[in-house]
Amino acid sequence: MVPDKHIMSDEHTLQADDEKDSPPKRLWYDATITHLSQLTPAVTGVTIDVDVDRPMLTGDQGASWQPVDPSKPFAFLPGQWVDFYIPAINKVGGYSITSLPSHLPQLELAVKRSRHPPADWTTSKAQVGDAVKVRVGGEFVYSTPSGSEEEQIVDGGDCKVPAPDSKGLLFIAGGVGINPLYGMLRQLHSDALATKVESATCTQGPKATLLYSASKADELLFEPELTDMAREFPNNFQMAYHVTKDEVKGSGEDSSSNHRRGRITSGEISEALQWATGATTDESAASSSGDGKAMLVHVSSVYICGPTGFAEEMSEACQEHGVPRSAIHFEQWW
Repeated sequence: MVPDKHIMSDEHTLQADDEKDSPPKRLWYDATITHLSQLTPAVTGVTIDVDVDRPMLTGDQGASWQPVDPSKPFAFLPGQWVDFYIPAINKVGGYSITSLPSHLPQLELAVKRSRHPPADWTTSKAQVGDAVKVRVGGEFVYSTPSGSEEEQIVDGGDCKVPAPDSKGLLFIAGGVGINPLYGMLRQLHSDALATKVESATCTQGPKATLLYSASKADELLFEPELTDMAREFPNNFQMAYHVTKDEVKGSGEDSSSNHRRGRITSGEISEALQWATGATTDESAASSSGDGKAMLVHVSSVYICGPTGFAEEMSEACQEHGVPRSAIHFEQWW
């Protein structure tokens, strides 16, 4: 048994739905670029408005678009990505969604500059008003506690995800692997806000820790927004930023976030798990493991996203600290 692993490329060619997909089909929707911004020196923020009520399928190479049942509006779960079809170059990019389902019809993406035609077009040639098409994909998701079902179904039945867990959560990001995790954390923050409104204090819901690594300080995407989450709900969110090839910022007096030089370590993963779950080390389990590594009494769900190699390394470190493989979900980008 291996961790729940998803691998995604950021470019492929549009194919006919009857050639690529087995039923149920993943549906396309028209969209228009409404805003472009520079999030970091290498990453462009893209906001689009989706025509959520007009699904369609495609013929060969986009030669024909076939409207289908309008009772299937565009929908997604935090952590999912979209195929991003660009008619101007007849290519499809794949980008994680960073906004919330409640923000629809507005959808936000973060695209890193690269030589791949979709990314190159999006970061250097796209303009406000350009038309594109999108469709949802991916099973690397966080499902918000919105019902009592044991499973939630998205993508017209193509993606089944477990009901959300109220245990602590650990998020580990490498580079632009923060994108799907940011969407998940935004949902957790939204849930915390709702709880605060209802009860005047946020004492329910999972505790979430983020360990986020980037090469340089100016590559830490969404750092201000993430830090604000931890400031607003210090009992629910803890953020730690790692920079591997640059000087780090001082953490100042704000204990809800901090900056560290170097890679994410096994010891920091253990500390993050203990904070998120309120767990202590189980000395008997550590003794019986035979390798001297402490095992956590309770474990959380772990979401990891980053480049090839990073996700496997982080997953192995989590397992060394007692996280079962079934609780680890990760996605890689190549």
